[in-house]
Amino acid sequence: MDSLAQLEALCERLYTSQDSAERAHAENTLKCFSANSDYIVQCQYILDNAMNPYALMLASSSLLKQVTDRSLSLQLRLDIRNYVINYLATRGPELQNFVTGSLIQLLCRITKFGWFDDDRFKDVVKEAISFLSQSSKLFYAQISGGSLYSIPNFSSEIAPFLLPEFKRSFSQGFKCHGTGSCRKLAGMVRAGLCRCVPASPNHYSIGLKILNQLVSEMNQPNPGMPLTLHRKVACSFRDQSLYQIFQISLTSLHQLKSDGTMQVPDLLRQYTLSLALRCLSFDFIGTSLDESSEEFGTVQIPSSWRPLLQDPSTLQIFFDFYRIAEPPLSKEALECLVRLASVRRSIFTDDPARSQFLSHLMAGTKEILQTGQGLADHDNYHEFCRLLGRFKVNYQLINKKNGNNNSALELLARGLLAFIYAVMAGAPKIIKAMLSMSDIKYQNAGYALMLIIGGYFELYVQLSELLSVEIYGEWIRLVAEFTTTSLQSWQWASSSIYYLLGLWSRLVTSVPYLKGDTPSLLDETVPKITEGFITSRFNSVQAGYQEDLSENPLDNVELLQDQLECFPYLCRFQYQSSSLYIINIMEPILQAYTERARSQAPGNVNDLSVIEGQIAWLVHIIAAILKIRQTTGCSLESQELIDAELAARVLQLISITDSGLHSQRYNEISKQRLDRAIITFFQNFRKSYIGDQAIHSSKQLYLRLSELLGLHDHLVLLNVIVGKIATNLKCYTECEEVIDHTLSLFLELASGYMTGKLLLKLDSIKFIIGNHTRENFLFLEEYRCSRSRTTFYYTLGYLIFMEDSPVKFKTSMEPLLQVMIRLEATPDAAFRTDAVKYAFIGLMRDLRGIAMATNSRRTYGLLFDWLYPAHMPLLLKAISHWSDVPEVTTPLLKFMAEFVLNKAQRLTFDSSSPNGILLFREVSKLVVAYGSRILSLPNSPDIYATKYKGIWISLLILSRAFSGNYANFGVFELYGDRALADALDISLKMTLSIPLSDIFAFRKLTKAYFAFMEVLFSNHITFILNLDTSTFMHIVGSLESGLKGLDTGISSQCASAVDNLAAYYFNNITVGEGNPSTAAMNLARHIVECPNLFPEILKTLFEIVLFEDSGNQWSLSRPMLSLILISEQMFSDIRAQILASQPADQQQRLSLCFDKLMADVTRSLESKNRDKFTQNLTVFKHEFRVK
Repeated sequence: MDSLAQLEALCERLYTSQDSAERAHAENTLKCFSANSDYIVQCQYILDNAMNPYALMLASSSLLKQVTDRSLSLQLRLDIRNYVINYLATRGPELQNFVTGSLIQLLCRITKFGWFDDDRFKDVVKEAISFLSQSSKLFYAQISGGSLYSIPNFSSEIAPFLLPEFKRSFSQGFKCHGTGSCRKLAGMVRAGLCRCVPASPNHYSIGLKILNQLVSEMNQPNPGMPLTLHRKVACSFRDQSLYQIFQISLTSLHQLKSDGTMQVPDLLRQYTLSLALRCLSFDFIGTSLDESSEEFGTVQIPSSWRPLLQDPSTLQIFFDFYRIAEPPLSKEALECLVRLASVRRSIFTDDPARSQFLSHLMAGTKEILQTGQGLADHDNYHEFCRLLGRFKVNYQLINKKNGNNNSALELLARGLLAFIYAVMAGAPKIIKAMLSMSDIKYQNAGYALMLIIGGYFELYVQLSELLSVEIYGEWIRLVAEFTTTSLQSWQWASSSIYYLLGLWSRLVTSVPYLKGDTPSLLDETVPKITEGFITSRFNSVQAGYQEDLSENPLDNVELLQDQLECFPYLCRFQYQSSSLYIINIMEPILQAYTERARSQAPGNVNDLSVIEGQIAWLVHIIAAILKIRQTTGCSLESQELIDAELAARVLQLISITDSGLHSQRYNEISKQRLDRAIITFFQNFRKSYIGDQAIHSSKQLYLRLSELLGLHDHLVLLNVIVGKIATNLKCYTECEEVIDHTLSLFLELASGYMTGKLLLKLDSIKFIIGNHTRENFLFLEEYRCSRSRTTFYYTLGYLIFMEDSPVKFKTSMEPLLQVMIRLEATPDAAFRTDAVKYAFIGLMRDLRGIAMATNSRRTYGLLFDWLYPAHMPLLLKAISHWSDVPEVTTPLLKFMAEFVLNKAQRLTFDSSSPNGILLFREVSKLVVAYGSRILSLPNSPDIYATKYKGIWISLLILSRAFSGNYANFGVFELYGDRALADALDISLKMTLSIPLSDIFAFRKLTKAYFAFMEVLFSNHITFILNLDTSTFMHIVGSLESGLKGLDTGISSQCASAVDNLAAYYFNNITVGEGNPSTAAMNLARHIVECPNLFPEILKTLFEIVLFEDSGNQWSLSRPMLSLILISEQMFSDIRAQILASQPADQQQRLSLCFDKLMADVTRSLESKNRDKFTQNLTVFKHEFRVK
């Protein structure tokens, strides 16, 4: 770079140019600043001399990348750290925000990475405090126009500081941290050699930004830092600094609340509130799952924070800031309150402290409910609903005399009981989060699990405690009014209602366990909320047609599930009255709907659509109520009878929806919504009253249904359900949502053991199995629904194979056979027509569904004999005519991928049968025919759809065929059959036609490629070894790239392939005896031409194991041993390289770790020896990482 001006111009183009080529050129020119540590000095020069903010940004971001590589010496990192602090003090206030932010990120990143390397890195909090010390009259002394130095409490009393520390700071050009003497500096000030500059609000802002970024940096894993080390640093930071930072945020909030002289109060308030929220959102025990999710459990605040939480001013300051701030600051204040409301209950030492905290929360929310302040803002409103939702309740599981429960066994017992209650009370999202915490890495994982489960218990505020608060009665009525108002504002508050309903559902489920005589007032408030919810859903339907909403609530499946997840508990709280209310609303609507079915004229279509929408809501509500029947353990006969009353209304509806005028409305959206609701009802009803476990425990329900509708047992009711399934499949031709939903129910019924057996007794099912043609099921005619065909035939396959009858199988396959015959009879000249195209696509999807249902040797044999050899030529014929049309080839290839999959050992032929070999020959013909044609086609803009997708499915077919263990591949070479060789050749050509970057760009292609490579190196390694060196190196290079990837599954596949390669070299070359085979000689030649191949792979494996948190260490250890045994010199060289990259004071200790790695490991690849090496590697990794 000739001049600074040129560099500034290039940086500006890098960050602002609209021309991608120009940006790419600038990036390529400037990347040296981040890639080479020699350019660190130039980065400092740019920061010192450049005026263009984009040049400063380049320097800062380049230093950030350099630091993240963690390859810099300790002293250099300390120098960078001190330089950045001084730079922020001198030039920070005048910099652009994005430059300041980048520099602060650099400071915090270098702090985190050096946290355990030197205690001076931990002084960053003190440095930030010096920026904040405006209230203590912080001054900066500028010496001869040079660097600035902070002088706390500048006065004549600064003498006590130590002179050597100041001298060191002065000579290095860094800030004096208050530990060195400033006497000399004071004299210079008096002599006029330097001047004192008061700190500005901008310095205050910088201090807050530093603390914000520091907490964020410590809380988030970094790519360059192993996860275990990240947690170790985060825990140390939590214990040493986080509490102090939270105190700073609270102190700043109090100061900003009362200080009206600040020049930028809104900005400072934003930074301060953000800092408090970051502290409260810190992952205290390493159990955070998804930072972007609103769902979280207990906030596991350390016990040392107890004084702050018990101080009433802590909660009050956030309520105060909510009151005085405008959005979005007010929202952040509420977010802090949400976190505080979620702290673990055991943080409070006794019941009075806990009650005081709860009382303060209730008082604060009560004031907001009374005034409604800020709730006109949607974000505030949503966050306030979340805050109310954190008032979680539970009954007294264990009597406690005090709040100190340190027994792990007691905590586990309480946690398990809380877990059982949580299942009963319906908290699936939190439970799901708990169950998915499988990667917690603690020395005592069992105790950590106890903390998590026990913490779930601690999350719940007990209802008795709520009742004991003096203002409970007023508070609960206000919450009820707020909930009712929110329900009426359904369009505006749709995403927030979930939290309110969740609060009420947990309140009502706790009532049976409530102790004492204090009234809960839920009998008074809950029925109003129940009725308000139903009324609001009705209003939403009416408003939807008046206002033409872009999205109907009934179409938003996720939102619908959220709202109906909690509401059923409110209904069952006073089930008799709630059900009566639902029935009283439903009866006149059903009557009106019945009358419209009988009328000849369609009438007002909008009115009919509104009726269908209202009925759809009622059906969804009834379905949700029935769904929790087993979950809540509501086995009382009265509840079962009420279930029957509600279910009868829906079952009565079914006969109406498909009769008269309504049978002509299948294209109407409102009719489709209603049918989707009915299918949902059947799914939930099946789980509670027809499922395999419930089939013997529902006598009262069927007695009542028999009285009301004549449905006296499961079989009769199943016939009703199947009738509705058949009607939907016959009448819906274009609505994929209804068809897929219907088929999902059909599959659930067929796959159940008892329900499947019952289905076979129904005449309607027998008709479907024998007459699954386009004439009977119109959706089979519609191409847009062709994907649904696979599910349809998968379900039919379940039912067909449930009966051990080859005759019935052939009879049921007759419709497909007729399609086969017609296609086979089509001449080549007429084969490439749309009629043939769509018929063949449908056939492939149908056969794939049937193949998916074959889960045994017997059932697979039926399909194999039906298809081979008579109909296999049709597949080749289709490939030859349609190879350039992915719409045809994709279903064909996917069918073949399913057909060759040996799941459950279904592809097991008799020892005298050649079927396995014959099947692979057909596979080879098909793949070769497809591959040879697809490679000759030019690339299109959508290369994945036209080329890559077919290739990865072809690789999947070959992977499954090679690893299926049903064909002896040695037979092909022995008898001169080219099937295997041709399949290998075309697979190689297809893989080599795809750039490695593209292989990694498409997830499914990546998985198929590396799965295929693993199989090749395992079963056909001689084919790989006999390739030319450049091709061999390309393939092995791709394995090394796969090892470095983030996907542990792919990494394990690559490790397996490398292990097979290295083991082959060790067994046939290193310790091999006699004349080597041709493949072994070729491998030796490859290694001679590329001597760095094995060393580079072994070094990569060591770096992954030592410096990353790999979840597949066992898999990685296998190739490591094989490579080490190949050459001791190679291992010694890599050992020396790794040791040289570590700090000098650590090298001797790490050398001893390497010595232990090979302890008791012999020069063999036997399983016992491999296991010993894997054990040593685990110990080696742990000791290597110890600081």
